[in-house]
Amino acid sequence: MSVNRWNPVQEMMTLRDAMDRLFQESFVRMPRANGGTAGQYLIPPADVWESEDEVVIELALPGADPQKVDVTFEQDSVVVAGEIEPLQAGKNWVLRERAHGPFQRRFNLNVPVNADKAGASFHNGILTLHLPKSEAVKPRKIAVKTAA
Repeated sequence: MSVNRWNPVQEMMTLRDAMDRLFQESFVRMPRANGGTAGQYLIPPADVWESEDEVVIELALPGADPQKVDVTFEQDSVVVAGEIEPLQAGKNWVLRERAHGPFQRRFNLNVPVNADKAGASFHNGILTLHLPKSEAVKPRKIAVKTAA
């Protein structure tokens, strides 16, 4: 006779699978702010990293016109906004999953950056922002002197 016992490893895998699916759905489909209410902004997925010299932000904007993307530096944050135009109307759609509509994303920066030297490029649907760090926060070497 076998007894069904609760197995925490199986439960963790189930939770992990659920989390994987949640993340996959949130990145594959561009979610809207406040749970998808009409009129809210799309939230494009992003990758952000920093080096000693800069903060880099990559934003996935498939279908966006780079000429209609606004990047604004406001105090300690960067705001990226624009609109992804809808697909052509009047077609007999069988499947329509690509997001469209206005988007906005704000990134609060944890280090001061030099906005005057910031750069942006758009390639293959990816907007890349290069935000050089302020000289005041960059690491500096201090020379150690010896007594002669």
